[in-house]
Amino acid sequence: MLRKILLSVTLLSFFAAGCKQRSNEARESDAKEQQPDSTAVAADPDPDPTDTIPADGYEAHTDDAAVAEKLRKVLPGVLKQELVGADSSARRFVYYETDLNEDGAGELLVGFTGMNWCGSGGCTALLLSANGELITRFTVVDFPFKILGQKTKGWKDLVVYSGGADRLLQFDGKGYPRNPSVAPKFTGKLPEGLPLALAFTTKPYPWYTF
Repeated sequence: MLRKILLSVTLLSFFAAGCKQRSNEARESDAKEQQPDSTAVAADPDPDPTDTIPADGYEAHTDDAAVAEKLRKVLPGVLKQELVGADSSARRFVYYETDLNEDGAGELLVGFTGMNWCGSGGCTALLLSANGELITRFTVVDFPFKILGQKTKGWKDLVVYSGGADRLLQFDGKGYPRNPSVAPKFTGKLPEGLPLALAFTTKPYPWYTF
């Protein structure tokens, strides 16, 4: 009888030890699952939280946070005269980055809308270097700019609607025509699939403030 009791006690001890080990393993497993994954990539912040477009849903070449921050710093100086007396609604912009002279540094086409920047003939736009230096200040343009593959003096030709027609804008060594409405009309046929810059009326662009 004593032998049976000792055997029963031994078996119960083994069983209890096994249950404890399994319980400890389960707790360790749960703890590992609850720990954050250090290899997970943080989601990019939404460049324009005022709209319903997800952070990864914007048009390419329009949503780089570093580029937007650069523009926030340079635009007040570039537009110093235009901003005199302007309210906060004038301090909104979109941009499109494109390498027009293929030197490896993207130029920046910057667009604005609203009564401070637009009239019956069109709106104001800027072309800045990768460093934020002003290349051309465009007036009376109807967005978007179409970027052609052909070049003039090493820079890609642009086509933009202004003055009731598509206008051909060619680089003259220093910049593009400031008033597109008096530039030559574009009489050719635009190829399909051309890059479109500042097409924010038909494509998802984030708006920034400065």
